[in-house]
Amino acid sequence: MTKKILTCLLLCLMTAGCKHDNTIKGWCVGKEHKPAYSIVQHNPTRRVVYPETWNLWIADSVMVHHVCVSEQTYNNISKGEYVRLKH
Repeated sequence: MTKKILTCLLLCLMTAGCKHDNTIKGWCVGKEHKPAYSIVQHNPTRRVVYPETWNLWIADSVMVHHVCVSEQTYNNISKGEYVRLKH
């Protein structure tokens, strides 16, 4: 019984010490700039406005991450460059 309690406590301490780091590190494999645009929908008539976005795709050893960034970050990073982004 005490072994089970000690094992549970040990597992709790191990998982409590883990932090989720919001840093994405990897190679920039794609860039896309979408300018702002609007669409008029009918019935009922309304206008939907979509904002301007700057998108990067960062590949690490596990997967490709899609990240929306500012215009300045988008302009500073080139395709094929190793990047480290906080998001």
